[in-house]
Amino acid sequence: VGVSAVATLASGFTGGIEITQISAEVDGTDDDADIMHYGLGFGYETGPLAMHINYGLFEGDDIADFDGIGVAVGYDLGGGASVLAGYNNSNYLDDDLDYDTFSLGLSMSF
Repeated sequence: VGVSAVATLASGFTGGIEITQISAEVDGTDDDADIMHYGLGFGYETGPLAMHINYGLFEGDDIADFDGIGVAVGYDLGGGASVLAGYNNSNYLDDDLDYDTFSLGLSMSF
């Protein structure tokens, strides 16, 4: 079960929020885990440049709580080609584990 809301402004800004409740089987047990996910995101687009930042948090029983932040940037090169870059930082809150991931790519549409 989830609820979300998104707003887009004429100036190129967007924002969104979501809350989701998940009930899922826990591997190796007969128990179900009740998990909550909260998400918040903001974006801005001007000309060929698009940027987005988001935050998410998972918490619940029988799972490790974790959160993360992500940043994505895209630049339209024209002719159906775009350069895309991304960064993510994930934190497993119960174990103090921290992970960073990066991406870089080229999108082509013919």
